[in-house]
Amino acid sequence: MEKNEIEKEMECLYILLDNILKIQSYPLIRILRFLGASSFLLILSKNYLNYDYYVLYISMLFATTFTIYHLIITFYRIKHMIKILKSNELIIRNSPLDK
Repeated sequence: MEKNEIEKEMECLYILLDNILKIQSYPLIRILRFLGASSFLLILSKNYLNYDYYVLYISMLFATTFTIYHLIITFYRIKHMIKILKSNELIIRNSPLDK
């Protein structure tokens, strides 16, 4: 099955690289993402006050890991978008709104 022209143009506009998309589908990464987001909600809502102090430390560990993970993903997104903008892969069409 041959790809049409629009699919070929859209292929270069993926925000994340294939290897990062592959890593995000791993079950362990999905669990860590869920725990990190839940930990952020726990800390922001101050529900950790209802539990012992070690719940705060564990949630801070997961929240820190979650933040580092998202910073790395954001770095690769920006790097990939700069690479696309500098290359000739991006096709810019004229819009009637530009006139």
